[in-house]
Amino acid sequence: MKEEYFNVEIISNQKETRGMHILRLEKPPGFNHIPGQFLLAWPPGSNHRGNFTIASHPDERHIELLINSGGHTACTICALPVGSSVNITAAQGPGFPVEKLTGKVIYMVTHGSGISAFKALIEELRKKRNRYGQIRLVYGVRTPGDFAFKKLIRDWMGSVEVYDIVSKNPGDLKLWTGETGHVQDVLRKLAPSPENAMALVVGSEKMEAEVTGLFEGFGFGPEQVLINH
Repeated sequence: MKEEYFNVEIISNQKETRGMHILRLEKPPGFNHIPGQFLLAWPPGSNHRGNFTIASHPDERHIELLINSGGHTACTICALPVGSSVNITAAQGPGFPVEKLTGKVIYMVTHGSGISAFKALIEELRKKRNRYGQIRLVYGVRTPGDFAFKKLIRDWMGSVEVYDIVSKNPGDLKLWTGETGHVQDVLRKLAPSPENAMALVVGSEKMEAEVTGLFEGFGFGPEQVLINH
């Protein structure tokens, strides 16, 4: 059976941080997704694919990807100029169904480019903010210059408690007023209650395992901890 995929145009390509780019792609007819889902992307003629979470809201007219350019395929895609094309699959993974979060206290935990999985979700939650309880975002990066979506995060702070964390701060720590360490350290400080709560976790395999274990230690059941893959 012939594999189905879309060949789409790159609308914009901008450097977001020293290691990440934001790409906006043409949204093909029939492409649908929910917050937190991902897709596979690769340059035409290549057999190497990258896995990228969709950062754009489902209602937007384009597909937005926040790409960490560290891997070979990601680096190749980030180097493509506007007007060139990439191949993408349909949206994949369970994502984060918004209906499961109604009336809940919500904890979102991520690091690095994983913030892309929460961008569309937070925008959706803010549209009907009164339907949800307290919303907390725990977001870690290596240095202060590695935070993506800085302006958006400032906008979110009116309706979301944001805990931004750096694990490696070059220079004087007095220049950084946020948390230091890792997301696990901040989560231990928060000691979240499982009562009427949901936890959403996006990160490396090791980080997801450790954070999931922490939530379990706080009394969260398996159905209360969601991962987007």
